[in-house]
Amino acid sequence: METLTFIILLGTFMQISPLFAIDPFLSSPGSSVVLVFIDLHEGRQGDGGCVGVNWVNFGRAHYMYWRSMQGNITGIEIYDSCGSERRVADILRHRLHRTACNSSGIPAPVSGVVSCSRANVAALVPSLLGTLHVRIHDGDQTPVSDNGLILAEIPSLESVQVLTEILRRLNWTYVSTVTDDTLISQAELKTFLKLADDSGICIGASYTVNDVINNNLHDVHTSGAVVFLQNMLELHSFGGRLQNLVILSHDRAIEDTQIMDSVDKALVLTDNFPEGAINNTKFMDYMLNLTNNELLIENDTDVQYFIKIFNCTYNATEQTAVCLDPDVIKKHLTRAVGTERMHVFGDVYEFMANIAERLESQKCPSFSRDCINADMLDTSPVFAVANNTLLRRSPFSINISYISNGRINQKGVFSTTRDKEVTPDVSYWIASSEPFPQSACTTWCPGCHASLCFKSADNLMFDGEYVYIPGDLVIAAMVPLSAVWNKIGAGNTCSGLRPRDNYDVISEAFLFGVQSYKSRHPSNFRNISIGAILFDTCSDFYRGAQILANFESCKYAFNHSQHWSPTPLKVPVYLSFDFDAHQLPNGAGAIGKLALQMDPLGRIYVKGGLVYDPSMYSYDAVAEFLKAMNWTHIGLLTSQNMTGFSIDFLSDSTKSNNVCIAFHRHLPRASHEISPVVDTITTSSASTVLIFGTSGDIDYFFRSLTSRLVVKTWIIIESRENWVDFTPIPLPYGTILFQRYAKQNAMFNNHLNRLIAGQSVKTTTKNMWISKYAQERSVNRIPSPSVNDVTRMQASDVIRTLDVSLAALQRAVITVCGSNSSLCSIFLPDGPQRTMDELQSVKLNYEGDFVDMHEPSEMSGNYLISSVQESGMIKVGHWVDQQLEVFFHELKSYNSIGEPLKELRPSVCPGRVCSCTNMNMSSDGKNQTLSANLDKDMGFVNTTGEFQRGLWQIITIVIAGSGAFLALILLLYLICKLFGGGLLRRHLVLGIPLLFATMLLLLSVLPFVFSPSEAVCGLRYFAHGLSYALCFGILLTKMMSLRDYKFVGLGGDVSKVNQLLLAFFIAAVQIAIGVQWWVLRSPVLITVNVTELVDGQVRKNTYYACDFTRRDFISYHSYVIFLIVLCCLYSFSIKSSLRNTKEVSSKVLVVCAWFCLALWIAIIVTFFVLTRDFLEAICAIGLLANAMSILLIIFLPTVTLISRLKYDVAKSPGDRNSNGYKLDTDFQFERPYSLPSTLHSAITDKSLTMPRSLATFDTSLSY
Repeated sequence: METLTFIILLGTFMQISPLFAIDPFLSSPGSSVVLVFIDLHEGRQGDGGCVGVNWVNFGRAHYMYWRSMQGNITGIEIYDSCGSERRVADILRHRLHRTACNSSGIPAPVSGVVSCSRANVAALVPSLLGTLHVRIHDGDQTPVSDNGLILAEIPSLESVQVLTEILRRLNWTYVSTVTDDTLISQAELKTFLKLADDSGICIGASYTVNDVINNNLHDVHTSGAVVFLQNMLELHSFGGRLQNLVILSHDRAIEDTQIMDSVDKALVLTDNFPEGAINNTKFMDYMLNLTNNELLIENDTDVQYFIKIFNCTYNATEQTAVCLDPDVIKKHLTRAVGTERMHVFGDVYEFMANIAERLESQKCPSFSRDCINADMLDTSPVFAVANNTLLRRSPFSINISYISNGRINQKGVFSTTRDKEVTPDVSYWIASSEPFPQSACTTWCPGCHASLCFKSADNLMFDGEYVYIPGDLVIAAMVPLSAVWNKIGAGNTCSGLRPRDNYDVISEAFLFGVQSYKSRHPSNFRNISIGAILFDTCSDFYRGAQILANFESCKYAFNHSQHWSPTPLKVPVYLSFDFDAHQLPNGAGAIGKLALQMDPLGRIYVKGGLVYDPSMYSYDAVAEFLKAMNWTHIGLLTSQNMTGFSIDFLSDSTKSNNVCIAFHRHLPRASHEISPVVDTITTSSASTVLIFGTSGDIDYFFRSLTSRLVVKTWIIIESRENWVDFTPIPLPYGTILFQRYAKQNAMFNNHLNRLIAGQSVKTTTKNMWISKYAQERSVNRIPSPSVNDVTRMQASDVIRTLDVSLAALQRAVITVCGSNSSLCSIFLPDGPQRTMDELQSVKLNYEGDFVDMHEPSEMSGNYLISSVQESGMIKVGHWVDQQLEVFFHELKSYNSIGEPLKELRPSVCPGRVCSCTNMNMSSDGKNQTLSANLDKDMGFVNTTGEFQRGLWQIITIVIAGSGAFLALILLLYLICKLFGGGLLRRHLVLGIPLLFATMLLLLSVLPFVFSPSEAVCGLRYFAHGLSYALCFGILLTKMMSLRDYKFVGLGGDVSKVNQLLLAFFIAAVQIAIGVQWWVLRSPVLITVNVTELVDGQVRKNTYYACDFTRRDFISYHSYVIFLIVLCCLYSFSIKSSLRNTKEVSSKVLVVCAWFCLALWIAIIVTFFVLTRDFLEAICAIGLLANAMSILLIIFLPTVTLISRLKYDVAKSPGDRNSNGYKLDTDFQFERPYSLPSTLHSAITDKSLTMPRSLATFDTSLSY
């Protein structure tokens, strides 16, 4: 190795000036000069100069200057534009006012401008110079304008065209792409993607070189990969990870066997430069042997170039740069001509110099753009101008090297014709050596279908942020990462973040779940890659709906290549993780794809409702454990209003295992609630107590017990929502814990911990939200999510939801495409619907939990069963896959002072029949028996249609029977009197029906002493109301007829038919009410089947009750109450009539009516005041009281009077006392009459007709 020492100085014809000045960095004289603006620095820092040297452009500037020195008459001035338009303007104004003389002493005019800068030079040239301007395009997006600008692309369009044609000839129609981070490679990739669409080449995956090196591949299986690489040295780092390659590079270092030894099969396409551009050593000599007229200081840019690029050192004493091994520098410069595309700059200069010479020869001293015609532009031997773009002239040639097993098999030069065909035929050329592998689509190839969507797109650029992981199948997720959707106004579509909600962790969990799925489920999707796209809904439900609708209708364009952009054709599943939304975005049901919504508790919803609930408890696990321990008599404590807990499910599980719940109380939350709960626990014979509660309630309860002596076996059960942190809780020894498996995902927790700590992770999600949220938390001093257990559980729920959707998708793939797990073309139309159909069939194990989508109402997860003992937390069993295993030898019970007992504490029913609240239990916390838990106001009993042998029922039957018997005796007595002739004139047309109605009233008590049946329940209403209506209807009719007698006059009478019809119609109204009620309410018997624990065995019993409520019962009798009130009000009109009627006095009717009203008031009051147990008795007592009142108040005085009425006819004539009859003085007047009080009757006792004998007794007259 020899040492090369040289001094970097200005050349004889070269002027060097400070890089930040507005004088040229490099310049050469000529009859005219070409101004070159190139970014030798990346930017400008105020007025203090430029910063960030661009060493690539530094080499390009020197190469262009060197080309200008090769015998050209056109000079060059190279300026550092620093990416600043203001600096370019200052340079142009300075250039126009200074003198740059040629050899004749005449100022050299500007013949043209070349720019390779981020500054908008094209906006300044027309106004200040008006000359030809060529912009060298370095892969950015600056468009070609119509102001005289000509575009020259550094990326070679012709090279990409040759590449595309070769791929088509090799049948490489399904490929992946790999590119480095240089602008040239990125631009060539974009060009290739455009040409690939027209050539029918599908892109399966796109990677960067770093992706391949770090193995961040998306498992898209293509046989071949197309590589865009400027530095072939990088190929050694990743070549072995990909099988077959077609490489487009401008680096000629393929001769290095060390680089190629990792390549199996490859075609390498490189530039076929002119011999002088590649092998001419003059440029290298120029760079190494700059003339040494003047020494330079260390800070000069030229010195720094060799120090930075070639690791040279600076000798301050001799002011020289010392470099080792000049061959290394020569190799680098040789490669740089290709990799940095320096020759393009030289060719552009030659193009501009040629134009300048022609303009000068045609006497156009201003070198105006207007002087240039098409012929001038077409004289370049290298370029042709088309559409304001410099293109290489045909035929364009390129070198191709065939690499096999790390060695160059053969090399050749290929050219393109005017028809863009490559000659010779590359397929024949390869066949002459050895076959080259194909890379074609044989199955799904989703990239091949992308054009079906994007060709119909409206080019609406997606206006939000998203994360995209490509794959054969893509799962789309919507997460509210931003806080506000800016619907109206300029600027960003969304703004703000939600760091306290930790949605960055939720998004990371989704992306991590997608990328780790194949490693977690290696048997699924063996030949299929799974990708993801994550949309930010900006915390707005309608924004999510907009994204869904536009994406599914192919209206979005993305900042990806057309083949590699997200497409709905590859998305069979949508997931929503917006915890504020309670439904899926609008349109989710209309897209015909599986759409799942997850809430904060991990519950999964589809458009039709809940399909999976992990927040519930596994009651079967608890009941099976109690049965195995023979703990069949237990207590129950729960938190109030606790979601996820179902008392009905617990009741079903315990009943099926013959376990009786003795009491149910709520866990106390305040000091005044503790004593009642503790009293219930201590007084109960249940030795085992189940606790379903939140961590806070359980902690408060056990801390409250530290000062109380309560010795029980406690069993605490946790769920996904009511997750319990047992660490700080003072649990007594012997407490048994049911702890959920996999409350958090261990793999993701480790990934998140490393991510937050800034450590390297195995799975790279490229989630930019992690850094955004971290910065937001840092600014606002919000704690990191690493300590938030709730967020970590939600992240685990996200991964479970993803796994559920992918399990349905896996089943759909097998159903549609067969069991080989490869995608088929028919999956495109049939796959989404099949995925929705397969959701209910999903069964999977997730982190120890068993997920069964067929039973969404049951939690089928797994439990770890532990016991708190003096030696710590001891595992005593587990519940896995619906199977219980108990380690009985590990279980212990303890006494009040913490000493272990010899045997486990039993907890069984102490008597033959136990009072169990788990039968039809409610959550009111009361300790009640099963029958009491039935609706108390219904009066349930366990018999039907049977006589109730209670004391009050027997007394009621005795009284009712006695009263009915008395009424029957009176009825027979009156009939005997009637048929005996003594009461022939008595008006009994209403008296006998009233007595019959009274008997019916007494018999109406019978339905109330029998247990409910359909007939009994109906008669309790119908007979009860009808008997009352009949009695009070006749009573009202009696009062009305009594009043009518006052106005009839002597010799008149009241129609008996009218009285009967009136009484009938009054009763008929109640009949209509009763019939209608019975028909509409039928059936009126309620039957409830329940289960009770008797002698330790669960038995089913049936309870019966009438369809009954207090308010309805009183409302039903409103007509009866109306009749009673009407009777009382009507009695005021007859109370002044105190004379006897033929049958009863008005005073008796008045007294009876008011007394019955008082009875009904008392009945109604007691009906609503007393408990349900007394209602039947109240109804029966009311019936008896009213019936006996009528008998005692009305009929007893009447019968007494009737018994004193007698006509004894004498057999021999005589005086008045012996003239053939005896007159009853109590009935001197058979019909009462009255006159006004101011008048006096002229009729006296003397004027009465006195019958002298039986023969002269006129029965038609009134005496």
